[in-house]
Amino acid sequence: STSSIFLDYVLSLNTNRTRQLFLQIYKHEFHIILIQHGEFQFYNKFKFKNKLDFIYYFMNCLKVLELESNTLDVQIITDLEKDHEIFYELKKHINTIFLDRPINFLYDDNILTQSIHKNQNLFSQIICE
Repeated sequence: STSSIFLDYVLSLNTNRTRQLFLQIYKHEFHIILIQHGEFQFYNKFKFKNKLDFIYYFMNCLKVLELESNTLDVQIITDLEKDHEIFYELKKHINTIFLDRPINFLYDDNILTQSIHKNQNLFSQIICE
């Protein structure tokens, strides 16, 4: 399933063993994972209709997990454009970091012409094989 690939991928990215929050965001669905001290702590998936639904579910997760938005960065995996309304709204509440494509691959020109935050789903499948 995509959730297990996503979990394996973020565990491989958590090399510094700190607390990290990851979001995988699609047009009407997102997955959230919390890694703490190199170990999986939390996973959930939400469907949403608009940016306000998204913010509600996300902020509720922070509240339940007792995470303070002003002390935490969220790592974003998405193929949506960085100027999507969801990210504009999300940046009002938390610091966002879009993951770049991994540096350990050679890329076709088609991939190189896209924003460097895109295609993480593809990379996660290759890295987690």
